[in-house]
Amino acid sequence: MSACLFVLLILLLSCQTTAAENIDRANSISKFNKALRLSYQGKYDEALLIFKTLIADDPTYSHAYDLVEIYALRGRLAEGEHYLESLLQQNKENANLWHALARVSFLKKDYKKAIEYSKKCVYLLPSP
Repeated sequence: MSACLFVLLILLLSCQTTAAENIDRANSISKFNKALRLSYQGKYDEALLIFKTLIADDPTYSHAYDLVEIYALRGRLAEGEHYLESLLQQNKENANLWHALARVSFLKKDYKKAIEYSKKCVYLLPSP
């Protein structure tokens, strides 16, 4: 009897974790959509704040590339590059950050760095 209760408890806890993860994912998607909507409306500073929140909440930094695009639209690539480099100090093995830095370098027409950063990104990607 106690073994059945234990299994039931484990199942319930795993369902709660999954439900919480689904809520977090839905909130992230909602924030992402809001940031895109704001950027389309020309409200770049508000969009940047949301993207920075998304990046802070996501250790994979999957929205770093989106952030670069907003900085580019604002004509503030150097600021975006500095922000990405500060994130990179915390996690040098993150392919998403290297990808975003490659984009910054490409937009700055520094193609040598763009290639270097792209190679680093590809190297860090998991094998298929």
